[in-house]
Amino acid sequence: MLDRFFTAPLILERLRHGALSTALDDVAAGLHDRGYSPTVTRSYLSIAGHFSHWLALEGIAPIGLSTETVERFREAHLPLCQCTRPLGMRVHVRAALGHVLAALTARGWVAPSPVPKECPVDGVLRTFDAHLEGTCGAAPATRRLYTHYARALLSCRECATRRWQPPCRGWHVGGARNCPESSPSSSSRPCSAPLIARPPSVDGTTR
Repeated sequence: MLDRFFTAPLILERLRHGALSTALDDVAAGLHDRGYSPTVTRSYLSIAGHFSHWLALEGIAPIGLSTETVERFREAHLPLCQCTRPLGMRVHVRAALGHVLAALTARGWVAPSPVPKECPVDGVLRTFDAHLEGTCGAAPATRRLYTHYARALLSCRECATRRWQPPCRGWHVGGARNCPESSPSSSSRPCSAPLIARPPSVDGTTR
């Protein structure tokens, strides 16, 4: 499929002898099927070939490739690149690498992204949000605001571990990074983080 877009023997040899090898034919076929113009397709394939050449130079196997490797190529190699042509158009780099990843994923060559561990706070906030929606009938904007405040409160280490018995006063806005209580050296000081005003009681005094 590559010879549909390139005729120069040296370019074809460079594309076919990189780390991605015949996978570039899959990229070319996908671009052709999606109706990309020959000019854009050649640019995308040149970028894919450049990436393939870089993988070979770095000794990186294409099977089990991670998205972090693509980021390393784009962010670390390209700004200092002195590789010979064809390189493709810089404006097409992100899109071209996206097509490469799609083709490699279809082949099963891309390593699955690790599933991040869920923070216990996330489960609490989902339950809280469901309560706001189902029981309280809160609007989406209200739910987002309330869960934001709740996350900030639960993110304060002292508040989370002491179950509302910390020396800090009020609800923290912005999470633990704005809470002096989160610093071990300040455990004896009252918290000076921004506070959310508590609602007044029926008789007008602040609770």
